[in-house]
Amino acid sequence: MDKDRRISWAFATVAAGLVVVAAAECAGAARQLTARTLFAVWGLADAALLAAVARMHKRGEIIAGLKGGWRRLRTRVATRPAPPFWNPVLLVLAAGMVLLAGVIALQCPTNVWDSLTYHVPRVMHWMQQRSLSPYPTNILRQLESAPGAELQTATLALLSGDDWALNLPQWWALLACGLLASLMAERFLKWHFGNKPLDEKRVRWCGLLAALIAVTVPQGVTQAISTQNDLLSAQWVMLLAVFGLLLTQEPKNYLYAAGAGGALALGIANKPTMFIYAAPFVPVIALWVLRKSARTMAALGVVTAVLALGVNLPWMTRNYEVFHHPLGSQDTRRIQPLQNHAPAKMGANVLRNMALYASTPFDWSTSVLNHVLGAGFNFVGEPPQDEGSVWHDQTFYFPPRSQVRNGDGFGGIVAALPLLLGALFFLIKFKWNSPLLVYFGLLAAGFALFCGYLRWQPWHQRLHLPFFILAAPFAGMVLGWVWNRWLALTGALLLVLNAVLVLYYNPTYPIFRLSDEPFKTREERYFCWRPDLYPGTAELAGDIVHSGVTNVLLKIGVDTWEYPLWVCLKNQGFQGTIQHAFVDNESGRLGAPDLDLPGTVILTEDATMPPQPDFGLTVGYDSWNAHFRGKAENRIKLVSNRALLTVAVQQTGHVEIRCNVIDQNGQPVTNNIIRLQTPGFARDYPLTVAPLVMECPLKPGPNMMGLFLVNPPAAEQRVLTLANLTTKFAAP
Repeated sequence: MDKDRRISWAFATVAAGLVVVAAAECAGAARQLTARTLFAVWGLADAALLAAVARMHKRGEIIAGLKGGWRRLRTRVATRPAPPFWNPVLLVLAAGMVLLAGVIALQCPTNVWDSLTYHVPRVMHWMQQRSLSPYPTNILRQLESAPGAELQTATLALLSGDDWALNLPQWWALLACGLLASLMAERFLKWHFGNKPLDEKRVRWCGLLAALIAVTVPQGVTQAISTQNDLLSAQWVMLLAVFGLLLTQEPKNYLYAAGAGGALALGIANKPTMFIYAAPFVPVIALWVLRKSARTMAALGVVTAVLALGVNLPWMTRNYEVFHHPLGSQDTRRIQPLQNHAPAKMGANVLRNMALYASTPFDWSTSVLNHVLGAGFNFVGEPPQDEGSVWHDQTFYFPPRSQVRNGDGFGGIVAALPLLLGALFFLIKFKWNSPLLVYFGLLAAGFALFCGYLRWQPWHQRLHLPFFILAAPFAGMVLGWVWNRWLALTGALLLVLNAVLVLYYNPTYPIFRLSDEPFKTREERYFCWRPDLYPGTAELAGDIVHSGVTNVLLKIGVDTWEYPLWVCLKNQGFQGTIQHAFVDNESGRLGAPDLDLPGTVILTEDATMPPQPDFGLTVGYDSWNAHFRGKAENRIKLVSNRALLTVAVQQTGHVEIRCNVIDQNGQPVTNNIIRLQTPGFARDYPLTVAPLVMECPLKPGPNMMGLFLVNPPAAEQRVLTLANLTTKFAAP
C-alpha cells in the first residue's frame, strides 16, 4: 500500500468517524451517553492502538525503530537541498488560513442561525436524556436531520465538559479537505502523464496550490467556524473520491475499498445530500473496479452495504418511528424537490444556481453576467421566478454588486473562478483524451443533478461547497502546471485576501465587531447576530434560577433560537431540565412533559401557549414570555414594564392587588407611575405610598392584566420586585 502520510490521514479520519458513530449509538441505546462512557470507549480505542503497535514490533524493535527514524530524519534534513522559494510560500499561506480559522473556531461560539435552532440544541437534549432517542419538539429538524455532525459535536461536548470545541469538527474538515486536495492534484498529474518522468517540485507546487484553493473557498472558511455540516459533507465526498482514485491505481486493494465504503456511509449519516454528491462517482468507481477485479468489487459492495446499514440504520429507524419514513417528515420531503423535472425546468434551475456566483466588485461586470443568465432563461423558455422550482416563501433574484462589508468579499465569482479557469486551460493545454476529463465530467454531472433535483434556495452556496472542494484539486493541478509561478502566486494571494475579508466581515459572526462593548463576554458573543435578544434572554435565565424553577418547558416556533437560552441558564447555575411542551407535530405522539411538577415555567417565543389555569403569572422578556406555575402571589420577581398577571374567577367582581414596589437596589420606587390595564379597563397608580393598592374589575373566566411603568424607567428600575404581592377577590 502507498506510504503517503496523507493516505494514512484519510484512513484515520474514516476510522475515527466510524468509532464516533458506534460509540454514540451504542451508549445512547443503553441510555449511557455520558462523559464517563465516552472516556471509557476512547480509552479502549487508544489502548487497542497501542496494543496493535506493540504486537507488530517487539519492545526493543520499537525503541530501535524510533532511534533509526530520528537518525534518518536528521540525515534527510542535513542532506536534502533547500526547496524552491515558491513552494514554502504557498504552504505558509494555506497553513496560515487554516490556523486563522482554527483560532476563530476555538475563541468564538457559533452564531449560525441553524446551529442555534437545531444543530446544537439537539445535542443538548441528547446529553440531558443520555440517549439519542427521539423526543417531543416544536422544531422537527432537531429530529429528522441526519445526526453525523452532531454525534461528533456531542462527543466533544461531553469529553470537554464545555462547548468551546463544538466548531472543531468543521474546522478539522477544512484541514482534511486541504490535505486531500493536494494529494489528488499530485495524483492527477501522474495519472494524466502516465509513466512520463515529472519534476517533483513542480508536482508539489500544484498540490499546494490545490490545497490553498480548497481552504479559501468563501463558504468553506465561514463553515469552518460553525457547527453546521456542509464542510463535513465536503470532507466525506473528498474521501470517497480519494479512495476511488486510489482504487483505479490499485484495483485489488481491499483497504481502499473499505475506505471508500466507510466514507460513503459516513457521508450519508452526515447529510442525505451525499446521495447526490456521490451519485456520479459511485457507479464509475464500481465499474472500474469490476473491470479490473471482480473479487475486489464484491468486497467493496459488501463493505459498503454493511457500513451503510450499520451507520445509518439507527437514525433512519428513529425517523421511521416518528415520521413513518427513514428520511424525515413528509413536509420536508415535499418542499425540497422540483415539482417538475422536465429538461427545461431543470436547465432553468441550473441557471438559478449559477446566478449565485454572478456578483463581482463592479456594477458593469455583475450586470453583464446577470444579462447573460437572463438570456439563458429566455433560451430555455422558463421564467426566473417559478413557484415549483424555488423554495417556498423565497423569491429568486439576480445578485447585486458585492459589498466587502457585507461579508461578500470580492463577490461570489471568486468561488467559481478557479474551476472556470481550470476548465478553460485544461481544454487549451491538455489532451482531450486525458482521463481527467472523466473527473471534470463527473463534477459537472453532480452539479447538474443537484440543480435538477432540488429547488433553488438563496443559501444553496453552502450546499454547493462539496462541488467547489472537489474542483480544487482539478483547478490546482491545471493552473499550477500551466501558469507561471508569478501569475499563480498572485491568484493565490487574491484568494487568501478574499477569504480573510469574508471571515472578518462574515455576517454570521462578524469578527470586526468583537471589540465592541456588547460582545465582551463569551455569553454575549452568542448574540452577535442578534444582540437585541441578549438582555431579555439573560434576564429570563436569571429570574428562572433565582425563583427556584427546575422544570423549563418550551412552546416555541419552528425557527427559534433555542441554544442561547441553554447557555444563559447554564451560566446562571441552572440544574433542572429543559423540554418542549404542547407539541402539535408528529413528535407530539412521543409524550408530553409533566405540567404539575413544582418549580415549572413555560416559555413561549413565536408561539402562543394554550390556556393553563394554574399558570397565573406571565412576565415578558423581550421576545420571550415566561408563564410561571402557581398562584401569582407566590412569584415576586418581575421585570419593569413587562408584567402580565392572569386571574381566573367564576363570577363578576373586583380584585384588589397589594404590593410594595422595590427597585433592583432594594429601594422603594416613588418617582414613577404603574398603569393597570385590561382590554376594557385602565387606571394609573402613582408610586407615592406603600404599600401600593390597585383595583381592577373582573369578568368570569381568565382575566389578563398588564402592569406597565408609565414613565421611562431609570437605570435602577430596569428590574423591579413586587414584594409581598397579594390578590383579594370580592364579588359584587
